Amino acid sequence: MKEKVPATILVVDDDEWSRDLLLTILTQENYEPILAAGGIEALNLLHLLHQSKRDPILILMDMMMPDMSGIETTRRIKAIERFSAIPIIMVTGNSNKNVVINCLRAGAADFLVKPFNRDTLLDKIRKYLKDSAVEVNPFVLDKSWRNSDIINASKNDSSNQQLIEISWLQLKAGMEVVSIYFDDKPYLRNCILDQRKINMINELRENSGNNPVIKILSKKRQG
Repeated sequence: MKEKVPATILVVDDDEWSRDLLLTILTQENYEPILAAGGIEALNLLHLLHQSKRDPILILMDMMMPDMSGIETTRRIKAIERFSAIPIIMVTGNSNKNVVINCLRAGAADFLVKPFNRDTLLDKIRKYLKDSAVEVNPFVLDKSWRNSDIINASKNDSSNQQLIEISWLQLKAGMEVVSIYFDDKPYLRNCILDQRKINMINELRENSGNNPVIKILSKKRQG
């Protein structure tokens, strides 16, 4: 069995001690942590990582930061379409019900109360990474996604676009795909491909002996 590719996790915290602690824990667990000291730096890093095709697949967001709060930073990230699907775990020293509700309303997927336990942190991270394409076995995703990916494609569709199926030979880095399935099981959906994902798709195709079903949105031919 092949080892999983290290997952990139963006850590946003203005406290140097907290950043160093998370850096140590995540590195020991074979994750690839990227550190930001505030909300503005986090937004800038997200764009730089996207340009280099290294989008993080999870964000650990501190609640209280001087330049921009974790809630406001989360709102801004969720407002950017290409980053909106990244799970954000809010790290806060306040477990008040209203605080938790505000975190979830801003778009956070979960929250972690300081001081946190190492095992609790890792359990929460694994919970949101288990469906990621970086896992060796991608077939844990719910089969019902086959319907939802078509619905999402229809919502994003416009008068000059159509949902089409392409061959795995046509995959290129930077291509936006609606869905990729192996043996009627979902592997990826609504993502931008990078070379790492393409290599994993090819490895899975070779190991399984089956070609994937790949769907993208394409411009309709005129006339």
